[in-house]
Amino acid sequence: MTTTVRTIGGVSIEGLGELSLYRPSLEFDGEWYRVFTSGFIHFNIVHLGLNMLVLWQLGRLIEGVFGALTFTTLFVTGVLGGSLGAIIIEPEHQVGGASGAVFALMGAVATLQLVAGQNVLKSGVAPLIAVNIALSFLPFVSLGGHLGGLAVGLVGGVIVGVSRRVGPHALALAPSLVAALGFGVAAAIVYVVDPTQLPLNF
Repeated sequence: MTTTVRTIGGVSIEGLGELSLYRPSLEFDGEWYRVFTSGFIHFNIVHLGLNMLVLWQLGRLIEGVFGALTFTTLFVTGVLGGSLGAIIIEPEHQVGGASGAVFALMGAVATLQLVAGQNVLKSGVAPLIAVNIALSFLPFVSLGGHLGGLAVGLVGGVIVGVSRRVGPHALALAPSLVAALGFGVAAAIVYVVDPTQLPLNF
């Protein structure tokens, strides 16, 4: 069996996942697809199973009330938010998994409940977030990916929750507004990694 060794930015990297998030791959190879594909790969079955369990639980809550489109935009925006957080906090680490999106959904559920006047402690979502943030400090866990996803999810939840309070017409626009948030996060990723790629000069 042979091992392919790649050189990125003058550094040899062995066994680098082709779909995982790795900042030098973005910066030196232009592999921007990694900010998205990294949210759909997992490094072991336990990692995959835990993410899918929480995703199933939170997905039912959001999709059951707000529909598949709102859920999808929150999820995808959460993937991007997780990538942004990982790039900022762990720029030299190889990152993969749906955890950023899962944290985004947790954040969205929390703010949706707050906007609706519900108690996030009694509902259990606040303790769930607290426990998972604590676990994010364990070795080989992406703290940046989790915090980035959570931050984006909190904002996304405010967008959807306020839209719901305004009325049905505003709620119908909520997926588009969350998607706009996602585009903003994507632009932030490009700005952090290589601002020369943006069409505007900052």
